[in-house]
Amino acid sequence: MPKTIIWAYISLALSDKYFTFPPIPVKRHARPRHIYVSDIFIKYLFDKGALMKKQYVLAAMAFLLAALVILGACKHPTGSAEEAVSEEAVFEETASEETVSEEAVFEEAGFEKAVSEEDAFGETIPEETVPAQPVTRAITIDMYDSYGDGWGGNGALRITVNGIEIANNVRVSTLGTANTPIGQGKANTYTFTAVAGDVVQLYWVTGTNQGENSFIVYYAGTPPIPAFTVSNNNNWIGTNALVYRLRGTMNSISDGTTLLGSFTVAGNTGG
Repeated sequence: MPKTIIWAYISLALSDKYFTFPPIPVKRHARPRHIYVSDIFIKYLFDKGALMKKQYVLAAMAFLLAALVILGACKHPTGSAEEAVSEEAVFEETASEETVSEEAVFEEAGFEKAVSEEDAFGETIPEETVPAQPVTRAITIDMYDSYGDGWGGNGALRITVNGIEIANNVRVSTLGTANTPIGQGKANTYTFTAVAGDVVQLYWVTGTNQGENSFIVYYAGTPPIPAFTVSNNNNWIGTNALVYRLRGTMNSISDGTTLLGSFTVAGNTGG
């Protein structure tokens, strides 16, 4: 029932204009004949046009207000559902804006967000994104001298990475104590590291008796197949070599600046 009507009934009930003292007698056998809520006030106030006692009026008013409250509660149980829907809508809208904002930042920085799990609201929780670390590869050079007295003269390999020289005297030493294995002049091993994407170049430094010299370059984790050895270093054929020169093929190199070979370091971690 509209509030204006309720307050109108209350005003009428409390007004002396509509009450007489003593009150007009009311037939005791009279009973209200209507059961509609909208008529509650009338059926408790009037009986065939006779005005009830004021105390009955006040009781009827209280009953009417209680009935209206109950009806209103039944019609609108609580506002929790609407509030929940409203809060959920606000949360989803806010979460969507935050997700778009975070993804935009990651894309601009050149990173990709990783998704691992969902939170209590079904939203994905991104893992902390860490920039990828560069892959470092170990590179080995096996060198041989067929005569067993080391590379004669100044014969050696000069190595550059991205145009920067990192070594200029890589060789089988004439001093057995400087070779690996130690105590001999037939072979030596040299290992260095480079990052994936680096360009490695090998140059020759002129020496003597260069026909006795041979070498092979490979990733430390993936050695040549078959092995490059003293017995086959003049006719080796196989795989996993990055750069190599066979015995008897280096006699004519004499200018000291000849590029023997180059390669770009691969990104896999096989070795």
